[in-house]
Amino acid sequence: MHSPLLSLPLVLLLSSCTWADFLGPSYPVPADLSSNQSLVAESWKNVTSILQAYISDGDQRVTSEETEQIKNLTFSLGMFSLNDPAATELQFHYTSPEIVNSLNGTHHVDQDSIYRIASLTKVFTVLAGLLNLNDTY
Repeated sequence: MHSPLLSLPLVLLLSSCTWADFLGPSYPVPADLSSNQSLVAESWKNVTSILQAYISDGDQRVTSEETEQIKNLTFSLGMFSLNDPAATELQFHYTSPEIVNSLNGTHHVDQDSIYRIASLTKVFTVLAGLLNLNDTY
């Protein structure tokens, strides 16, 4: 029969490994998202310029049908950080012509618009899984 005192250090060691994630992230918090030196700001400019090219028919890589589908969407993209208040400037809003010309509701979306949609994070999670996993999963 072994003594419970001998297994106590092992239990403490295992529990400290288990509880390590509750102490916080092991990587630094992003603090500089919006400056010109930030890769996030550079990527944001790239994404928004591509979206603007799709919307304004400036991108020849997409068909007119794909362009029309994008033009019929009203959407907002925004980024924020508790550690970089200037990151709230990283926003892109697009109001489709259908919404602009509608009789009811809003005619222009911005950072204060409220969208009546379901949780999209689940859709993106499933899509990412489908793209990264094969049929056996």
